[in-house]
Amino acid sequence: MLVVGVVVSLLATLTEKCKTSNVLFVHLRPLNKYEGSDLRLADLMVAAQNRGLTPAYFRLRSPVEAADMPISKSHCDDVVDEWMRRKKRAPKPKIIHSRSERSLEFRPELDYVTEWTSQGSFCMGVLAVLRLLAARCHRAVIAPAWFWGFDAVPGHLFPAIRQMVANADKRPRRVKSRPLLLAVSDDAHTVREEKLAKTETCAKAQLKTEQRRDKVYNMERRVYAHSDAAVFISRTDLEASRDLLPSGCAGLVCNAVPGSVAPIPENSPPWSTRQGFVFIGNGENPTNYQGILWFLRNVWPLIRIKLPDAKLHLIGRPPSQVCDEFKCHCGWGEDMPLESNGVIQLGGLEEQEMNQVLRRMRVFVVPVVSSTGVITKNFQAYIHHLPLVLTAVAAAGLDQSLDSLGAVVTSTSAEEFADAAVSVHEDENRWTQVRAAMNKFGQNWGGKRTWFDQVADFILGSGNELMV
Repeated sequence: MLVVGVVVSLLATLTEKCKTSNVLFVHLRPLNKYEGSDLRLADLMVAAQNRGLTPAYFRLRSPVEAADMPISKSHCDDVVDEWMRRKKRAPKPKIIHSRSERSLEFRPELDYVTEWTSQGSFCMGVLAVLRLLAARCHRAVIAPAWFWGFDAVPGHLFPAIRQMVANADKRPRRVKSRPLLLAVSDDAHTVREEKLAKTETCAKAQLKTEQRRDKVYNMERRVYAHSDAAVFISRTDLEASRDLLPSGCAGLVCNAVPGSVAPIPENSPPWSTRQGFVFIGNGENPTNYQGILWFLRNVWPLIRIKLPDAKLHLIGRPPSQVCDEFKCHCGWGEDMPLESNGVIQLGGLEEQEMNQVLRRMRVFVVPVVSSTGVITKNFQAYIHHLPLVLTAVAAAGLDQSLDSLGAVVTSTSAEEFADAAVSVHEDENRWTQVRAAMNKFGQNWGGKRTWFDQVADFILGSGNELMV
C-alpha cells in the first residue's frame, strides 16, 4: 500500500466514530516476566480484557536512540514526511502470533494477544504502526513512557499519529475520530532525577544525574504534549508531575500490586529457624545504591552494636557502571569492609535460589531515602511472608495510609530505622504480628482490580471524538 493510500485509509477509518473495543499496546521489545515495568504493562492488558476491551500488542524491534540523542523532529517526523512525499510503500506489520496462541505465556489470564512487529529501524516500526491503525480501528493506543536508557516510544509515535490524521484532511478544526493516545509512566521521572541528584554523594555522578534530569524533562514534556492522558503508577507521582501536563492531557492513576499474595502456608519456616536481614535490589539503580549506602554507613553500625553477630544479605548485582566511569560507587559499601562487618553479597540469584534464601531470613529491609514511583521490592516481602521494615519514602508510592500497610514504616532517621529492625528481628511476638498484618493487607489490596477503572472509564467514556 502506498503511503498516500495509508492516508486515504486513515481518512476513511479515522473519520468514522470508532465503536471497536480494540486497544493497541506498543512497546520496544517482547514483554518479559522479570521486569517490573513489563509486568505492569501486562497487567494493563489483563485489566483491559477484564473490562471488555480487546488488547493487541505491537513490538518495535529496534530500540529508540539513546536518551542523549533524542530523535524527535530531526528523525522520525522527517521519515514520515519523506515517505509521504515520495509515495513509497509503507512497511507492512507482521503478525507473529496467531489468534489461537498466547504471546504472553506468563499471563495465562489473557484469552489471546495478537502480537505484531515490523522489520527495520524504530522509525520504520512507527510507520508500520500507522499502517496497522489505518487498516484496523482501535479505540486507544497505549505506550509506556519509561526512560531507562532510551527515549520514550509515545514521544515519537503519538506525534506521528496526529500528523497522519491531520494530513488526511486539511480542513481546520474538523472533529475526527482517532485512537485515544495514552502514555503510561512507571515513575515521576523528572522529579526522581532531581531527588537523586540532590542525594548523590559523588560529584561527577551528581552532574551526570542533573544532565539526565534536563533531558528527561524535555522528553516528558514532549510525550505529554501529544497525549490525551498520562497514566501514573500512583497518585503521589501524578501530583508531583502536574506541572508537566499541558491542558488537554488528563492525569490518571493506575496502581496495582504486582503479583498475588497468598495466605501464609503451614510449612512456612517459623521465627525460631530464621536469622538475619535481607535486601533485594540492583546496585546499578541509584535508588538502591543510595539507600544501601545510607543504611551501611548510618543504620547498620547501630544494629551491630545491639546484635554483634547480625548478618545482612544483599541480593542483586552490585554497582559497577559508575565505578567504571567515575571511580566511585565501587561496591555496595565503598569505604566499608563488608564481610568483616557481617554483610554477605549474594549477587544476582535465580528465582528458586532466592526463594530458598528468603525462607531463612527473618527481616526484609527497604532503606530507600530518595525515590518516586512504586518500590516493587516491597512486594517481595509480602509475597514471601517476610516482615518488612521500610522508610516512608519507600512506602509513599503505595498511596495508602502508612498504618494500614501492616509493615513497619519509619522516617529516614538512622536511630528509628535501626530500633525498628532490631525489634522485629528479636521479638517473636512482634515478628508474628507484623507478618500477619502484612498478609491481611496484601490479600485485601492485591485482590482488588479496580485500579484500572480510571483508564478504562476514560477510554470507554470518551466516544473517541477528538479535536485534531
